[in-house]
Amino acid sequence: MHTLLQKHNDTHILLIQEPWFYIVATVHFDNNPKGTPQKGLLHNDMWDAHLPKHGPNNTCKVTIYMCKSLLKTHSVKLHTNHPLANLTSMVMDITDTNDMTLQIINTYHIMPTWGHSLHYLLSHTLDETTPTLLIRDLNTHDPRWSRHNQTPSSWGCALAGWVDVHGLMCLNLMDTLTWFHPLVEGQASTIDLAFANEAALFTGQLGDLSITDGPILLSDHAALSLPFYSLTSLTLIPPPAPRGYSPDPENKDTWMAAFS
Repeated sequence: MHTLLQKHNDTHILLIQEPWFYIVATVHFDNNPKGTPQKGLLHNDMWDAHLPKHGPNNTCKVTIYMCKSLLKTHSVKLHTNHPLANLTSMVMDITDTNDMTLQIINTYHIMPTWGHSLHYLLSHTLDETTPTLLIRDLNTHDPRWSRHNQTPSSWGCALAGWVDVHGLMCLNLMDTLTWFHPLVEGQASTIDLAFANEAALFTGQLGDLSITDGPILLSDHAALSLPFYSLTSLTLIPPPAPRGYSPDPENKDTWMAAFS
């Protein structure tokens, strides 16, 4: 993680599921000389780290790192009281100088012994007018995004229906694996997904989702990368129209002789 934060100069936002979240310090008090362990994230002076609202004994399953250079041109609002905000889900709005807001939902699906823990998501209605990206480790299999030989999750149909109702488009290419069993060679699946709603797709600011060919270092998951361009980006501005050719009237006789 230290290497990731230090070397990715072309990355401005990192959405992490199952982040490193362990003891970083011990808080001491007069009545507690042994101290109380304080959990936290890795620190890097080039990034701002954001966590869900949590208590001393909670373990956060998601985090968002924001490159400080991005904050020079964008404002950020973390919604800690949003209906989708909990220890496994974060909602953040990023607004540029043109007052355009992109909402990012970063979630991790913890698998219970039975069923699923996505009730908070499936009962929520997204704002269709706000450009929204939903990036998540779903731990869910469905024919919509899984390999053809993968057994669907019992709740996969409900999730796919919720995706359809909200006009979300899965940006993953079919048969692109995102999870690789650390011990069993050849056992892999697609559980890390990126969705965008129609408002995010309408402006054409989203680039193509890219996925690493295998797991990143010290992980069993691939990394997903998605470019989002500002409206003033040179990527979106069309090249200038050709000026054309204007013949010199003084060379009229020469041109007529060349084509006669």
